Amino acid sequence: MYSLRDNKQLWVGLVVFSAGILIYLAQTPFGYRSAQYRRTPCGNLSRSITETDMLGALRADGFSPRLLSRAVRRSVDADTSHVVPRVVHYVLYDVPKGVRFEFQHYLSFRSAGHFLKPQYIFLHGNVVPKTDWWNRTIGEVDNIYHVYRKKRTHINGKRVSFVQHLADVTRLDVTIDYGGIYLDTDMLILKSLDPLRVHALTLGVSGPKEISNAIIIAQKNALFLRLWKENYKNYKPAIWGHNSVTFGRKLFLLFPHLVHVEKEHLLRPTWKEVHLLYSLRGEFYNWSQSYSVHVSGEGKYRVPRTVEQLKGYNNTLGEVMRYIYFGSRKLLPVKGAPFTPK
Repeated sequence: MYSLRDNKQLWVGLVVFSAGILIYLAQTPFGYRSAQYRRTPCGNLSRSITETDMLGALRADGFSPRLLSRAVRRSVDADTSHVVPRVVHYVLYDVPKGVRFEFQHYLSFRSAGHFLKPQYIFLHGNVVPKTDWWNRTIGEVDNIYHVYRKKRTHINGKRVSFVQHLADVTRLDVTIDYGGIYLDTDMLILKSLDPLRVHALTLGVSGPKEISNAIIIAQKNALFLRLWKENYKNYKPAIWGHNSVTFGRKLFLLFPHLVHVEKEHLLRPTWKEVHLLYSLRGEFYNWSQSYSVHVSGEGKYRVPRTVEQLKGYNNTLGEVMRYIYFGSRKLLPVKGAPFTPK
C-alpha cells in the first residue's frame, strides 16, 4: 500500500513532469515537434507544411483552436484595438521560365521582418526559391514557413490564363481564412503598419480606377474580401485585372464603409507615376510618410540586382532600397560608373 508520503512524492513527480512538457511545448512553434522542423544553425524557423496542415492548425481568428490562446497571444497584440494578426503572407507559384527571387524580393522579406516584427511569415505556393538571395533571406529573417499549396489549373471551372490570377485568388483565401498582412514579393516596407492594424481591412490605391491587392492588411473573415472572392465565380481569364484591381474599385464604390483606403502612403508612386521611382532628373518622390513602396515598372526600367549597383542608384527607388539595406538613403561610393535605370 502507498503511504501518504508515497502519494505526495508521486504527485510532486507528476507536477514536475507536466511542467517540463508544458515548457517544451511553449518553446515549439504551433506545437509541431518533428525533428524536420528544428531550428536551422542561423536561428531561423524554416519548414514546409501542407495546406491541409495549415487549415487544421489555423482556425478561429487565423489560428488553431487547440493552440488558439498561445498563438493569438503571439500574433495579436494584447491591446484589442489591433485586430489584424501580426502575421505576414506571401504567395509564390512556379512559372515556365523559373521562379525569380532577386535583390528586391530579399529586401521585401527583410523590410517586413524588420519593420513589421511578425510572429510568422508564411510563403504560400508550390515552390521554394533556389537562389542566393533566397538563401540570404532565410539566413537573416526569422520565422519563415513554406505552406505548400497545389498549383490549380482552373478557377471555378475556367482554365487559369495567368499564374498571377491564381495568386490573386490565393491572397484572398489566406487573408480571409487567417487574417494578417499580405504582401507582393516586390513590396518594400518602410515603417510599422500598426496604425493600420486597427481597421478590419486596409487597402491601397494603385491607379485612378484601381483598388490594389498588392498589400492587404486584414482581420480574419473581412466581409469586403469575401465579396471580392465571390466575384471569381464570374472569372474572366482573358482580362488581366478584371476580377482583381478593377472589381476591387467597383466594390469599394458600393461598400466604402467596409474598407479603410490609404490613398497616399501605401503604394505611391503608383504605376501611373512610375517615373518618380526611376527618374534621374532630380524628380524625387517624398516618401518620408510612406508605409511602403511597390517596385513597379521593372519591364521598362532596370532595378539593382547587387549591393554594388544599389550604392550609386540615384533616384527614389535607390533611396528606398538603401534605407532598407544600409539604414540610410544616402548615396555611397561605387567602383566605376553608377548603375542607372536604363
